[in-house]
Amino acid sequence: MKTRKRTLSEANSSSVTARVATRNFVCSAEAPLLLRKHGYIQELIPNSTTDTLRIVVKAFQAQLEAWSQQPPQHRYAGFKQLAKKQRVEFRAGDSTLGQLGLLQSIAVTVVQALDDIARGVLEGLAKALQLPADAFLPVLDQTAVDTSKQSASSLEAIHYMLPERADEKLGAPACEAHEDKGLLTLIYSDIQQGLQVQKPCGTWTHVLLPQGLIAVLTGHTLERATCGLVKAAKHRVLVGAPGGCPTPRNALVYKLRAPETAVLNMYNSLSRHVIIPRYRTPIGVSELMHHFNATHTSVNATPSSEEPLAARHTNTLETGSTAPLAAREATAKSLETPQIWHMEDGDIIDVMVSQVGD
Repeated sequence: MKTRKRTLSEANSSSVTARVATRNFVCSAEAPLLLRKHGYIQELIPNSTTDTLRIVVKAFQAQLEAWSQQPPQHRYAGFKQLAKKQRVEFRAGDSTLGQLGLLQSIAVTVVQALDDIARGVLEGLAKALQLPADAFLPVLDQTAVDTSKQSASSLEAIHYMLPERADEKLGAPACEAHEDKGLLTLIYSDIQQGLQVQKPCGTWTHVLLPQGLIAVLTGHTLERATCGLVKAAKHRVLVGAPGGCPTPRNALVYKLRAPETAVLNMYNSLSRHVIIPRYRTPIGVSELMHHFNATHTSVNATPSSEEPLAARHTNTLETGSTAPLAAREATAKSLETPQIWHMEDGDIIDVMVSQVGD
């Protein structure tokens, strides 16, 4: 029996909305696995949500392909054409990005569905940490789709391209190894291969995503919120490289982030666990993000906005410094450890090199 392919016009907001179940926070049974230091889980999602994401990823793919040939007349600020991928970002309440037209309402619906899943993971993690189910609620937006103000979280649609030359297949990944800055990153892909996560021992493991599963990766903010009990996942995407995805890859990526007004202060609740000193002091999300942005180059930076490696920002003992490394080395030895890093005698600074993040 032949089946008719669904067209882009049929993937409108009403049909997509009908495929998503009523918003419901379901506690994740897989979340406790995040405490095993791997930084990811593969979460089973409802059939209705799988069907929705399959349609939506094709709709965004078509839009990205069109924009790669003919950029939007009123340039959509959320669209980026990079060397190895095309990317479009949606963030509720962010008027600076512009309007996505038909895809705008579809993006809202997808954010609602993925935000529910993300909050279910945090609820499961809270229970695994012997905390109240709503322990992470103070560090979340009240809603991910409140258009009256800009959301901290965002949805991205990404098209990873195959290398144009055969010799590039052994080169850098389509998305280089990095950690995300937020709480959780949820990834749906139309191809099950391509995503890899680094194990604590340093080796890379494949995270396969057959239909019905999404990847949930932990971010820098969640590591700090849990006082280091959950580690941020370093991950990358391989396309056209050995062990990677053999075809172009499309993905929907939902990044659950804490608003910058939030404060991470869970040490007293987690003190039954062994917590190293640098995680014991409260820290505001705005301060944490300042440190992250000063020490990481964005994996989505355009070539013109990237600094040369020697000038990139690195971890430093200077409070809030964003000066290049060479300009700081002369004074680093004379500095005392500032309180802003929440360190005590005997703590070790384990990273003094430039990093990549998003």
